[in-house]
Amino acid sequence: EEAHQFSKKECDALIVAIDSCKILDPACGSGAFPMGVLHKLVHVLHKLDPKNTQWKERQIEKAAQLDDADIRERTEADIEDAFANNALDYGRKLYLIENGIYGVDIQPIAMQIAKLRFFISLVVDQQVDPKRENLGVRPLPNLETKFVAANTLMKLSKEEANLFTNPQIDEKKAKLKRVRHEYFEARTPKRKTKCREQDKQLRGELAELLMQEHELQPKEAKMLATWDPYDQNASAPFFDPEWMYGLGDGFHIVIGNPPYVRQETFKEIKPELQARYPETFTSIADLFTYFMQAGHDLLAPDGVFCYIVSNKWMRANYGKKLRAYLGTQTLLQLLDFGEQPVFEATAYTCVVLSRKATAPKDHPVRTWSFTDLPLQDLPGFMATHAFHQDQSAFVQADYRIGDAAAEALMIKLKSQGTTLGEYLKGGIYYGIKTGYNKAFVIDKETRDALIKADKRSKEVIKPFLGGKDIQRYQQPQVKRWLILLPIGVTKKLLGQKVSDEKIALRGMHKEYPAIMQRLVEHEEALVARDDQGHFWWELRSCDYYSAFEKPKIIYSEIAIRGDFLLDTEKNYVDTSIYIMSSAEHALLGYVNSSLFTFGFAGISSSIQGGYFRWKRQYMETMPYVEPNAKVRAQLEKLVDQRRGMEPGTLAEAIEQEIDQVVYGLYGLTAAEIEVVEGSGKKRTAPGESTEN
Repeated sequence: EEAHQFSKKECDALIVAIDSCKILDPACGSGAFPMGVLHKLVHVLHKLDPKNTQWKERQIEKAAQLDDADIRERTEADIEDAFANNALDYGRKLYLIENGIYGVDIQPIAMQIAKLRFFISLVVDQQVDPKRENLGVRPLPNLETKFVAANTLMKLSKEEANLFTNPQIDEKKAKLKRVRHEYFEARTPKRKTKCREQDKQLRGELAELLMQEHELQPKEAKMLATWDPYDQNASAPFFDPEWMYGLGDGFHIVIGNPPYVRQETFKEIKPELQARYPETFTSIADLFTYFMQAGHDLLAPDGVFCYIVSNKWMRANYGKKLRAYLGTQTLLQLLDFGEQPVFEATAYTCVVLSRKATAPKDHPVRTWSFTDLPLQDLPGFMATHAFHQDQSAFVQADYRIGDAAAEALMIKLKSQGTTLGEYLKGGIYYGIKTGYNKAFVIDKETRDALIKADKRSKEVIKPFLGGKDIQRYQQPQVKRWLILLPIGVTKKLLGQKVSDEKIALRGMHKEYPAIMQRLVEHEEALVARDDQGHFWWELRSCDYYSAFEKPKIIYSEIAIRGDFLLDTEKNYVDTSIYIMSSAEHALLGYVNSSLFTFGFAGISSSIQGGYFRWKRQYMETMPYVEPNAKVRAQLEKLVDQRRGMEPGTLAEAIEQEIDQVVYGLYGLTAAEIEVVEGSGKKRTAPGESTEN
């Protein structure tokens, strides 16, 4: 209840600004964010204008500008009644809703719920008067032209600069705006019906003019004309704020929490998204990527954008174009919540605040990282732990929030040597996908039974590892085996011309009777799978089967730190493991080092529990300095010692020696070493195993 410290002039300016402000949530769902905005603005008006004196005068001033005397008189009387006979917040809410808050969602039911929330918000501030008609309870406003069901991402392919600039069109637009204002406050069925009929007529006339004067395609003209804001069960296949709201200059604020929809589920609309959002489109981007650009596109110049979204785009490859696009705006704040449970829908969220304007040179962005912070400590943490990072860093491929020392160290690492992908000549591969493990992956008992039934079965049964079998530096214990019938094996054994499946099946039964008897038991499922070779009993095409037979470095895709081992037993691996086409002990020491984990954490987002997904596209970009003969010998000696040890104190001591050699290889200072080791304090201690 403290009094504010604004002057009267400042109060007047703020109230005008609030009344003029246009706010949109382009994926509003049931209206939580627009409702939150309403409550915040009501609170501000309560502080600035406790008795509603200025807010009411502002509404009267606007009503006085209406051309139609009857409408003007009714509107002024309605304003007087709204303020005189209800709680103070009622007048604030009513005209904030009418003048400045908008929502869109593709689901009509969501819009129904959003409108209901706003209705309830108004009802609770109405006062009952037994002496007045209907106990003094005012009819609810009509919100059909404030919350519309539409596909926000599908813009009209119109020349926005001049589509609606025509005297005849301007006249129709003005009439439509007046009709919708009158509809908002219409209280009788007769007035509502009249407004709807006028609205429909004007929409049709406008669409015809647009088609004639601006060569709008008939398909789009028809969409414009047939869009009916009063049809509560329909969703428009497009969104255009000028057509739907009468707002041609953009919104001052766009807020939201757009849907998280994986790219595999909307393949059919990708061509349209690519056409409409070429700046940010990639074939593997999630749907919220396009809501990010759409939100900025909908802003007026200098308008403010604020979304809470998944943080994956900050480092993922598909986010590169989005980062570049956002870099053309003025970024104000970026908050990364890591695994904090801000929303149940996703554990990895961030908040982006920006302005639609070109950033000045050397523009600083305020950033925070809350990965390990209890949310209740948020206000104090934000006040004392902000990083200031130059906006130019934001568009880097490995952008992350962090202090200046960590940023500088990442730049130093990237400037040295080559990349791991270049050094290995692309030799990083993922494991084998069978398409149906139940048939091809067997335990020891089944393996032994198959070999006992037919000794030749041993030829095509290979040791098979999964992520849970991986422990750094340790040769894994085999618990599963793979029936390996690679693509082409049938033709290799029976002749290249064999194509008839029945003939081929009989031939394979003669070659490997026990194996084929097992696979036939799963024939229906194997036939139905996508991943198969020339025949249903063969595995999919793979160019690197031979790599599994060689000594190689292997690692689990999901690990909390670098957990790599040298496999010398010709093990095959499943899709939870990657292999590297190298058996160099020096390289093994580097990828298991603290510095490597630090660098990887700088280019890959963590997942739940602080784990990372050590995917090939990230691994290939890691910097690698090839050691000279002396350093190579040091690393090889230490790695040999570590491979012969069980996890424990001695193993940990050797890993620390390996770290020191790697620090020297990359020329780290004592301060830089402290940055690396400080970042790894909360990771699994050396010697502890991780599970996939």
